Amino acid sequence: MADIRNTAAFKALAAQTEAELLTRGLDVVPVAVHNVLAHAVATVADRMDIQPRSALRYIEPSTIADQIAKAGDPAAEGAQDVHGVRPVRIDEPCPAGSAPAR
Repeated sequence: MADIRNTAAFKALAAQTEAELLTRGLDVVPVAVHNVLAHAVATVADRMDIQPRSALRYIEPSTIADQIAKAGDPAAEGAQDVHGVRPVRIDEPCPAGSAPAR
């Protein structure tokens, strides 16, 4: 069976989850997002006794983003071991066609 991570549906779910995290002011290493998603898909597939490709439809990007944000919260127990979650500073939007000031 092909790796679920190589499917268009998984990649779309990962992009949606990363966008959800950005709305929460978090930038997460993509491999971390992919690992969490792959684990969630495998868990759903196992518990429902379905194929991983079918389990993808039961995964909500906002729920996964909530779980990643919760795990990366500095106040959470064990958060010192989370290295893939970084806060993002959200400034005024840049005018179209311009780059942010550095």
